[in-house]
Amino acid sequence: MCHSIRNSIALFHVLWLAGVSTVVRSGRVAFLVPVHPPHFDFLIDFAHQLHGCPEAKAAIDLMPVFSSEDHAAEFKSKFHGKYAQHTQNWDPIIVETPSGAYPESWKKLGGLAHLVDNPSDHEFALMLDAEIRILNCKAFSELSAQLHEKSANKVWFGDEHTEYEDDDNNDDHHDDYVDFNQYMLHASQAITSDLSLLEKQTDQFRVYTWWNDVPHVKLDIASRMFGHWHDRLSKAEGASSFLQNRYTNGTWQASGASSVLDHLIRIQNPLSASELAKKFGHSTSDPQLRLAGTAFEHLMYQMYTVQNEGFTIQDVTSKLNYHGGGDSMGEQFCNLGEEDKRTFINEVHPLWLTGACVDKDLAPEAVLQFHLDRETGT
Repeated sequence: MCHSIRNSIALFHVLWLAGVSTVVRSGRVAFLVPVHPPHFDFLIDFAHQLHGCPEAKAAIDLMPVFSSEDHAAEFKSKFHGKYAQHTQNWDPIIVETPSGAYPESWKKLGGLAHLVDNPSDHEFALMLDAEIRILNCKAFSELSAQLHEKSANKVWFGDEHTEYEDDDNNDDHHDDYVDFNQYMLHASQAITSDLSLLEKQTDQFRVYTWWNDVPHVKLDIASRMFGHWHDRLSKAEGASSFLQNRYTNGTWQASGASSVLDHLIRIQNPLSASELAKKFGHSTSDPQLRLAGTAFEHLMYQMYTVQNEGFTIQDVTSKLNYHGGGDSMGEQFCNLGEEDKRTFINEVHPLWLTGACVDKDLAPEAVLQFHLDRETGT
């Protein structure tokens, strides 16, 4: 019986991939940007910049992710109030964060699920915050090629971190101290229960890979990641429901692999990626799916690629002199010494940078500046 259930779950995964994630890809890049009213102005200014950058307009599609139709309408009204001369140059996505999920990370997964579900001409997506600006317009002409090269290289870069006090962090789901090891661990646990490979790759989760480069996602890999989570849901809810329904009066009812599959499909039609994402958080009994609603979205994607797609993690800690701790080396770029800045750029070849020290000549490939709300390094 257990063998039949496993075979049926595998078939179910094949059906899900065939039915959900057949997506046509080409060279454009989707910019998935969750945004809420307090930060509308950042993204409105970015949309304005796009109108003046033909290279970016040719390379990307801006896709703000809103929590409601009302927010989408408010954003549009504010944009036209500030830049009346421009037409709308974005495609809105509306998602409602499920109970128990953290909106700041889940909305990016919700937007990603929307892309997986809807055939498009995007091969890559970037999962971004709203506080961005164009750093180098001409570099957008090479953005797709750069993303292809990074995806082919299959390397994520990180450095080691310890806890540090975060006086500015008012999120009620964080403690007074930020433990980067826990961020890496939770992202890993959202992907697999066998942590041996990820423990080795991250040096016991001490190597922190968050936002050292622009958070890029290859959409066919994202489809497989959602397929992996669909397997988890099928096993947690579908198979258990089958067992509860087939075992009656102390005896097993007659069944085989095909009847298991039929039952699974009856009790739970294959979900789209968007429907599946709504299961993330506290609304499911499966621990991986609960964490998928709360862990950092791009860390989960990175850990999925290491666990399942042959990616590796490169620790550059030994190549840095000192960077003061707190946040990733990419987020602390302007606090690095000059030698460490060069090391970071030569190792990572980042497609974005942050901080008041940044200009386009520092990293010619970088297309974006991020964390405009912080303006670190002053």
